Amino acid sequence: MPKMKLLVLPLLALVILSVSFWYSDGWLKLCAGLALFLFGMQCLEEGLRRFLPDRKESAVLIPDPQTGPRATVVQELQHLGLLR
Repeated sequence: MPKMKLLVLPLLALVILSVSFWYSDGWLKLCAGLALFLFGMQCLEEGLRRFLPDRKESAVLIPDPQTGPRATVVQELQHLGLLR
């Protein structure tokens, strides 16, 4: 019985989504736009990880409370060699 649920539930969801896309053009455009947005966000994340491979995310996103956000940006640019 559990194997049947693993097959039937995704198939049922696929059929329901397919029918809803067939009858609603607005719903189809909304889901297509959302899919493109999420794909773009994934590509952006991957590109940032390649650009800053050895840096921690928190070091880039959270400013140091003692030096402030501007000093953190300057430190990051100096570390990358973009600023002297």
